[in-house]
Amino acid sequence: MSLFAETWLYWLTPIAALCIAATAAPFGCLLVWRRMAYFGDALAHTALLGVALGIIFSLNIYIGAALICALFAMLLVWLQSRQNLSVDTILGILAHGGLALGILIFGLFGAHMVEDAEHDEHGAHDGHDAHNGHDAHNGHDVHNGHGAHDGHDVHNGHGGHGAHDGQTEGIAGHDNIHMLEAYLFGDLSALTITGFVTALIGCLLVVIILRQFWQPLILMTLSEDLARAEGVDTLRLHYIIMGLMTLIVALAMKIAGVLFITSLLIIPAATARQLSRTPKQMASIAVLLAIIAVSGGFSLTQQADIPLGASIAGCLSGLFVLSLFIARMIRQRNIKL
Repeated sequence: MSLFAETWLYWLTPIAALCIAATAAPFGCLLVWRRMAYFGDALAHTALLGVALGIIFSLNIYIGAALICALFAMLLVWLQSRQNLSVDTILGILAHGGLALGILIFGLFGAHMVEDAEHDEHGAHDGHDAHNGHDAHNGHDVHNGHGAHDGHDVHNGHGGHGAHDGQTEGIAGHDNIHMLEAYLFGDLSALTITGFVTALIGCLLVVIILRQFWQPLILMTLSEDLARAEGVDTLRLHYIIMGLMTLIVALAMKIAGVLFITSLLIIPAATARQLSRTPKQMASIAVLLAIIAVSGGFSLTQQADIPLGASIAGCLSGLFVLSLFIARMIRQRNIKL
């Protein structure tokens, strides 16, 4: 990657994070109003399975995560209608089952997944090396005048091939753990131009849909019977909520990681609820709080080398505690007046 591209990505990375956070905040308000926080958490945990399957089958990770999240959402609806289980029980099973399957796949196919991920991210760089004839392995063989196995052994004077394999496996294992941690806790260091464009398009799509259906969604949140009486297609709105949730989870997993996506959705909305009186105020304040938390999370991550998702969740939690004190002060002042 050229220095120019790296410089651009350095500045585009926080822009992508801020756009995703600002997009997720208003939708988080809907989740808080509809008491769907646990649904968002369950869907976020299943995203890791989508990422793992997407890498194995050479799919875009956003597409893989979105497809699995959509599948789990439909499975949730089917289980609700067929099984004598409460919603929170079904959500718990799906959430931890999806997270466990994702981690198992990372563990079983880790080396293959790391190779595929590196091939996708550095394809242009590898192509440049191949074009110039600088393949490291072949160059080493030609330079020593031996076959790959013999040349390596003669050069090192011992069974170097086995040591080389052991070292390669160790590096692959370390890369696999790093990649898993990136998706669990959030990491934007590997953001590409394609990922940035995908994030912007996804955010724009979410904003357009929310703007188009905001009033019907608010009405359905207040009363589904009233919404149906007003001619609102509530079933379509339910599918829209699930679709938006799937899309936001797929976008936000690179920022907060699958373990902290729910914090990016719920905590700004819950904090804004303490400081607002109308739905519009709550959504606006939630956007502002999400932007502040992501900015603070980036600074904390760079200074203390803390996972990005944990940094953002910590900043959001601090803002929530602060909002409790501010809301209490406002109530006491109103009582005195």
